[in-house]
Amino acid sequence: MLLGGLFHETHTFLRQPTRIADFEDSALHVGQDIIDRNLGNASPMDGFLSYALARGWNIIPTIHMAAMPGGMVERAAVSLFRLTFFPILEARIDELDGIFLILHGAMVSEGSDDPEGELLREISHYLQMRGVHIPVVGVLDLHANVSQAMIDNSSALVAYRENPHNDARDTAVRAARLFEALMDDPRVAQ
Repeated sequence: MLLGGLFHETHTFLRQPTRIADFEDSALHVGQDIIDRNLGNASPMDGFLSYALARGWNIIPTIHMAAMPGGMVERAAVSLFRLTFFPILEARIDELDGIFLILHGAMVSEGSDDPEGELLREISHYLQMRGVHIPVVGVLDLHANVSQAMIDNSSALVAYRENPHNDARDTAVRAARLFEALMDDPRVAQ
């Protein structure tokens, strides 16, 4: 399964944009670094990784980007995610049982009020164009602004339930269980 993450809570009233450097300060991991840097850190990524590795799943890590809440995300940061994620998706498409994403759900970027919805739409379109029918599951923060595009272009989105977010890791485990059920029987999502 393909694994990625794009996580940012945007506050549009702040003038200072969130730049690639802000993601580098928090989390900008590519490939195996996603597993090495997140396993055991009690994050949603850790929750998914722990569940997946315990089941012996073949994880294909792409890119995981996370930054502290801040101003609108610069276009270059979202582009960096796409320029890393989609070539790996293209190269490994025939090996995939599903796609799992760690998202926030309240990101706003230069040129887009719904970059996560657009990302999910691009993934869905990509899979449809290649005739690939696999689940796409995401984890969302409790503060997500869930768009229709996000709903229409994913198999399932699972959000935290607690504030403070003491259940963030557990939410990813819940999402991974659902992901497993969807891989076993795609009708579960219906």
